Amino acid sequence: MSKIYKNKNKENKRIDFESFGSKIPPYSPEAEMSVIGSLMLDNNTLNRIYNIITEESFYSESNRKIYKAIIELSKENKPFDIVLLSEKLIELGFLKDIGGTAYLSDINRKTPTAANVEHYAMIVQERYLKRKLITTGGKIMQSAFDESTDAFEELENAETQINDLTQNLANKKDADTIKNIAIQIYKKFEKREKPKIHLLTQWDEYNELTGGILSGDLIVIAAASSVGKSALKQSLQRYWMSQKKKGISFNIEMTNEQETSRIITMDSGIESYKFRWIDKFTDNDLIKLAKQISKYYEVDLYLYDVPLNINQLRAIAKMYCELYKIDYITVDYIQLMTPLNDKDTQERQISQISNGLKRLAKELQIPVIALAQLNRELFNRPEKRPRLSDLRYSGAIEQDSDVVMFVYRPYYHLTDKEQEMRDKIDLIEHDVELIIAKDRHGGIGTIITNFDKKKYLFYPLNEYKEKSLF
Repeated sequence: MSKIYKNKNKENKRIDFESFGSKIPPYSPEAEMSVIGSLMLDNNTLNRIYNIITEESFYSESNRKIYKAIIELSKENKPFDIVLLSEKLIELGFLKDIGGTAYLSDINRKTPTAANVEHYAMIVQERYLKRKLITTGGKIMQSAFDESTDAFEELENAETQINDLTQNLANKKDADTIKNIAIQIYKKFEKREKPKIHLLTQWDEYNELTGGILSGDLIVIAAASSVGKSALKQSLQRYWMSQKKKGISFNIEMTNEQETSRIITMDSGIESYKFRWIDKFTDNDLIKLAKQISKYYEVDLYLYDVPLNINQLRAIAKMYCELYKIDYITVDYIQLMTPLNDKDTQERQISQISNGLKRLAKELQIPVIALAQLNRELFNRPEKRPRLSDLRYSGAIEQDSDVVMFVYRPYYHLTDKEQEMRDKIDLIEHDVELIIAKDRHGGIGTIITNFDKKKYLFYPLNEYKEKSLF
């Protein structure tokens, strides 16, 4: 018959486990006692388990208090044999609570070796995580019953709580030495391993300058209103569709029909204005449209035009990535997204959105291409080329983004008469600038490109007459 050690203070029950159909929460008294016993036998074993468990990992309050006393002794550079440990427990006022020196003696007697201390520590930590999971599940369930909360926000909160549990394990990672890291770098270069490029663009200059669009990057395309940031995004989408890349496009400024019409215009030969005037649509246009639609059976671009906040967008994007293995996400545009709290300052709202988009890209390990509006103040200065300070609420967007690219069209700043004269010569602008103002991984610079105003299409300068990609 095993001994029972009565404590004055009962175990702290931080959750009613009976409500989950179990009277006994997950824990292993044998494993907990074996960890304590191993530490008393061989003080050096603390170094082997210090990054595995914490005081909170123990379910037994007695064992938590003993482990706390051991850590205190370790900080004082003192051994933690049964005598000194008993003295420390008296000093902390814990000795009677744990059942006296008899409990320490029993632990010591039942632990013949400290060889398996890591194994027992992992069992203790596993049971702790299960208890935390039960607690977290209870909180999530309770929140789900609250009809006043937003479902997408609750999903985000639930995911955050679960991630906190896994982060618990990630934080146990030991520090590495500069020697080991340097060796890893050497091996990478010895094998000529390159960074994981998720997407290339139709502009060779961009690919050479930046190394392409990398996995986990937040790419911000910024321009003033009506300059062509949506057209540039759609030109990129058109190119990636031709490469059989899968994407999801969140459209807050345009409807799905408007975006689809723009993309159809780029390759079908149907003038864009005809999509707004149904009586202008000819039988020949219908044939062109049907031919273009047949090509879209081979590509996957998902369009979503419902206003969303960042939590809702993240939930939907993650679902589509799980279902369809999405290669990239586009958002048009940041400042039009629904804020989480409309009482926050605009700076705070934009900060939450840009930070959320960056976290989404990093979590899914795919690029997120987000459009952003520039301040109109740039029109009031002599030099119209945009710069980072022109971003609305630029602090958050500039900080969170990996690449910031501006669209600059000299044509846009001409007078009406100058524009009319230029249009008579050529409807294609050959001097549009894509300005890489920030690149966390590569170089900055400017790419000169073409823009076909009639087709809303950007394409490389070396293709004087753009070619159909489908």
